[in-house]
Amino acid sequence: MEDKLNEQIEANVALNSHMSGFQRQATLADVSWDLSETAKERLAGLAESVEFESEDSYREKLTILKESFVSEEVAHAPSGEYLNEEVGAPIEETDVDMSNSMARYANALARSVKK
Repeated sequence: MEDKLNEQIEANVALNSHMSGFQRQATLADVSWDLSETAKERLAGLAESVEFESEDSYREKLTILKESFVSEEVAHAPSGEYLNEEVGAPIEETDVDMSNSMARYANALARSVKK
């Protein structure tokens, strides 16, 4: 009789740990629904060290974690500056026999490159 009681207690403990694991995953998915995949993985890594006492306290802790590293990502985001590049070496004119229309076309291209 005592053995059966111990087996049931162990089974109950195992079921409770599985249930809390599922609750952790569901809460994490709910909190991180609006994050990128990379950010979700990062939050999941941080969430492994968070203790699960209840679903509400776990959600609150995850929300704090999310807000702290999302604000950190915003601080590291690009500033919106644009890269300006200039054309390197100018095109050298070569003495090649061209028809009149081809010469005008080449001159037009050369002028547009210089702008």
